Amino acid sequence: EKGYFKPLEELGRLPENGDAYVGCMRCVGEFEYWIGIFFPEDTLVPDGYMYADIPKGDVGTCWIYGQEDNGELYGQEPHNMCVSKIVEEGWQLAKDPWFFERYNCSRFTKPDDTGKVILDYCIYLKDE
Repeated sequence: EKGYFKPLEELGRLPENGDAYVGCMRCVGEFEYWIGIFFPEDTLVPDGYMYADIPKGDVGTCWIYGQEDNGELYGQEPHNMCVSKIVEEGWQLAKDPWFFERYNCSRFTKPDDTGKVILDYCIYLKDE
């Protein structure tokens, strides 16, 4: 609402992410949390903004279906459920992996008739 994303939106996005914003997290020593948009490598960072280099890689994606305001989408419980499902499918997590929430338009931005949305929760997988 304050226009913080406008300078980022003007840069052009990675086509595979469409119009999604992301919240990227990892914990190596201390917890990191970055909000923004994925861009091609070597994209110039606008003045006043910071960046994290997040490498290309394979990710496991869970779709979390729930209401945004009641804890169904965020926190340790949905995280653990996604990790368990990814491991159950036979994949392994990368060492010190990045995790990210992808706020996809319109899965996330337009609630259904019951007020629920879909949050993409993605976890970097171990290279094979």
